[in-house]
Amino acid sequence: MKPQKPRSPAPPTKPSAVLSHWIGDLHGAIARPIAGGSFSGACIWQVDYRGQSFALRQWQANQTSDRVIVIHLLQRWVARDGLPVPVPLGASATGQTSVHEGDALWELAPWMPGVADYHADPKSEKLEAAMRSLASLHLSIARMPIPVPSWVATSGVSPALMRRSERLCNLVLSDLRKLQNAVRRQAPSPGRAMVQEALQLVERTAETELKKSQRWETEPFQLQLCVRDVWHDHILFTESRVTGIIDFGALGLDSPAGDVARLLGSMVGDDRDRWRFGIEAYESVKPFSASERDAIPFFDSSGVVLSTVNWVHWLFRDPSALPAMIDYTAVWKRMERLVGRLRVLAADSGV
Repeated sequence: MKPQKPRSPAPPTKPSAVLSHWIGDLHGAIARPIAGGSFSGACIWQVDYRGQSFALRQWQANQTSDRVIVIHLLQRWVARDGLPVPVPLGASATGQTSVHEGDALWELAPWMPGVADYHADPKSEKLEAAMRSLASLHLSIARMPIPVPSWVATSGVSPALMRRSERLCNLVLSDLRKLQNAVRRQAPSPGRAMVQEALQLVERTAETELKKSQRWETEPFQLQLCVRDVWHDHILFTESRVTGIIDFGALGLDSPAGDVARLLGSMVGDDRDRWRFGIEAYESVKPFSASERDAIPFFDSSGVVLSTVNWVHWLFRDPSALPAMIDYTAVWKRMERLVGRLRVLAADSGV
């Protein structure tokens, strides 16, 4: 099924006015939009200039200058610890790493080497490298002096799990029916059939996930800044080495267990042996507390249910929320993976 197109205007296809903040002589600079940009709402171009490659990023509308500055400080901090993250470049005139152009914030950073190809080449060495890199990233971030009081490490309930508990409650009470009605109004198609199956599986699993969430409404964790959007496509490999960890736009205070669940779920799906292997690799660098280890499965299962709901909502009820440069082929592949995981979750739940 061909989803509705977002109503938001397309970003500029020739961002020369933006590049001029960093590159004085644009002769020979070639900027190519990256299909799909980022699911987070950012738009990205690969810029080739004088034998070097850069990533030009237009931040999504909800990002503020202050927030982007802290994200850039964090990237610079963890890069000093030897982690392969992009460090944004200072603009020629001001030295600032983000600039306003039009109604948007922009950054330019070196293009990170490697390919997000774990699915195509799922070697154990790559999974181990990814999980050890994530653990090292968390350790580095935990040592960083944070200039934003609300982001300073603390102990408390996971903000992500609290939000999920509330969303699961709303889903069971009314939101699921609204989504089902919106999908029914679409013309029959293979895509609609897949989405209808997805919502049937959500209906079978949502109440179980809601019951699970009750424990995590009061369980305290050691909280710190986490990536919160670290998944398969954001881990770049050269052979079996991690040579790029990209996209820190969703950075926020939470439990590292959430990052682990998101990355492992996106990389290995429902392969329990690989889950155990990945968690052991992470803990060889940064051990978990008992609560963190117990929370990982719920971070994963609730994420599968709510990610499915998010995509159905965006596709059928609010297409304007999707990025202008979204790759719909990638969206439907992601939906297929979510439906496959929902089938397993429903079977494991016995419903």
